[in-house]
Amino acid sequence: MPSNLRKIVVRTFPYLLLAAGLLIPMTSQADWQLTWSDEFNQPDGSSPSSTNWVYDTGNSGFGNNELENYTTRTNNARIVGGQLIIEADLENYGGSSYTSARLLTKGKWSWTYGRIEARIKIPRGQGIWPAFWLLGTNIDSVNWPGCGEIDILENIGKVSDQGTDHGTIHGPQSGGDYNGGAGVGSTYTLPGGGALADDFHVYAVQWTTNQIQWFIDTNLFFTATPASLPGGSTWVFSQPQFLILNVAVGGNWPGNPDNTTVFPQQMVVDYVRVYKYVAALPHPIAITIQPGGQVSWPTTTGMTWTLQSATSSNVWTNLLGPTTGNGATNTYFDPNWTSTTQYRIQQVTVGAGNIVANPDFEIGSGSVASSWTGSGNLPPTRVNTDAHSGSYSLQLLTTNTASTANSSEIDQNITTAGGTAVVGGQTYTFSFWAKQISSGVSYVQNYGLTWLNSSGGSVGSVGLTGFSASTGTWSQIVANNLIAPASAVNASLKIYGATGSVKNGYGGVLIDSVALSFPTAGQTNLVGVSVQPSVQIAWPGTNGALYNVQWTSNLTAGVWSNLASSVAGNGGTNVVSDLISTNQSHFYRVAQL
Repeated sequence: MPSNLRKIVVRTFPYLLLAAGLLIPMTSQADWQLTWSDEFNQPDGSSPSSTNWVYDTGNSGFGNNELENYTTRTNNARIVGGQLIIEADLENYGGSSYTSARLLTKGKWSWTYGRIEARIKIPRGQGIWPAFWLLGTNIDSVNWPGCGEIDILENIGKVSDQGTDHGTIHGPQSGGDYNGGAGVGSTYTLPGGGALADDFHVYAVQWTTNQIQWFIDTNLFFTATPASLPGGSTWVFSQPQFLILNVAVGGNWPGNPDNTTVFPQQMVVDYVRVYKYVAALPHPIAITIQPGGQVSWPTTTGMTWTLQSATSSNVWTNLLGPTTGNGATNTYFDPNWTSTTQYRIQQVTVGAGNIVANPDFEIGSGSVASSWTGSGNLPPTRVNTDAHSGSYSLQLLTTNTASTANSSEIDQNITTAGGTAVVGGQTYTFSFWAKQISSGVSYVQNYGLTWLNSSGGSVGSVGLTGFSASTGTWSQIVANNLIAPASAVNASLKIYGATGSVKNGYGGVLIDSVALSFPTAGQTNLVGVSVQPSVQIAWPGTNGALYNVQWTSNLTAGVWSNLASSVAGNGGTNVVSDLISTNQSHFYRVAQL
């Protein structure tokens, strides 16, 4: 992963910040660095290097009922033209009808993690089983499969398999066969019906913490992680493993050779290489640092704000805005900040605006109005027979045929119902239109409003207030100059009609166009801000690139922390700010991911 790094040194003192660019010559390097290889450059006819390889020998079947007798002879393993030849022969030797070779780096070389690859031209034929694989170095103490096995390449030679590379892991499992023929793995088959034996291919795994990936040439065809294992299995691939190259003859999986199998068969290995992962070193590109102050403040929906600053002379200057508030906290970096700079936010109402949800009852289903809660002995009814605005109004109708009090009531919690939040400190008007249907003995009508804080608790109210409307015509009920408490963010509204316990009490009213609104545009209030010394780190960002902005307080220790992660390049100048305290030393760099 090539990365770009830009470094800068920043030292801050009380209200003073100094910046200097730091450029260090660096060289970009590949992610995978070669740490070991065998290029098989020995003289023709010689045995593989004893510095790198030992042999398994004999005809024990090796747990798979194989038929070959593995030897150390150059008949079966030798160097020719800078390549390793492992040859399987049809011959009587030591009680077997076939010979071959099995080479290991056991006791010589082993690795935990890395890219392990070999360029190989495999043999072919029924019963021919070439393999390039790994076993855990602890096999002699924990046995197989507890040591773990990584099969980089396996092919079983028969016609139907000659184009297929098998990549597999085996390990310990309780009550299963992850340690047997049903290991965890996958295959890659050459397109177009080609045979692997027709040419060289690079077979590789990239083995990192909790992940192994299989490749043939440039094709990634399988990835295994602990999550890939069946139940009861153990991921044992976190310890050293050694390499094995061999050609088996016969066995449980490929079956035995038949009259179609041609001997000798050769696996030709051009090289074996092992790499370790080393992150690419970055290129130094200067970034810019700007000292200043970061100003932050809350904004309010339904208000416009202007950020202003002043020096000790109290002459206020607009820095930003006017801009419509969205309810979020805004920030602004001021490069001209000093310890004596003052800031404030001037908020202004943008005009009359009703914050009630579904104020005209136009939204609903049948007799039920959305966003409103009805209650009482006779719940309110949405009707379309008469309305002040639109097609619908809400009917509150109460009768008392016995001597029991009755009521009909509507309520709304504004923000819960989908309305707009209350602005603390602002002046509101609560209003609605009413049309009297009837008003009998002991019948009363009231409205009320409760201011709510962010926890839903009451922080003030407009007590229940009686009202009466004209019979036969619509009239507006209005409560002016209702100042929301500073901590109010919501309100609950109530309108109801009720009869007392007098028998045959009755009454009814139509309600429409309920509003809780700013009465006029242009109300102004001042909002406090917070200011903290900061620096602004800027660099040219490339579209589509991602960057980490990092800092450290000690270059010698070399421990970097992310200030901002995965910042998307914008095709122009990317900027990130860091809040700082006085008497701090910070060094910065930007690394492209």
